[in-house]
Amino acid sequence: MLWVYGMPGIGKSAIAHSVCHQLHETKQLGGSFFCRRDDPARSETKSVLPTLIYGLAGVFEPYRKQMVQALRDDPQLTPQLASGELFQRVLQSLEVRPLRSLVLVIDALDEC
Repeated sequence: MLWVYGMPGIGKSAIAHSVCHQLHETKQLGGSFFCRRDDPARSETKSVLPTLIYGLAGVFEPYRKQMVQALRDDPQLTPQLASGELFQRVLQSLEVRPLRSLVLVIDALDEC
């Protein structure tokens, strides 16, 4: 885990965007979420996990298959209701690991 902190406006989000770009280029970006206080879609903590699940499922097929199965097994479960427990359980159930480490990036979580 890397935690970047500092005064507002010093470039933390710019660093996060740059890191995401580099990770995407090397196929190591597992997902990202950029919080924004002034954007309703990006100011709710309940949006963070579904976005990361979606991102990871998009780049890592074994995770996508396990998540799809979990959603099929529980018809009441939607990505919006997905919990950290589900996220972790699906990760732990994987028998295959990615060839490279996949990184999840969350920026400005304090704005949610």
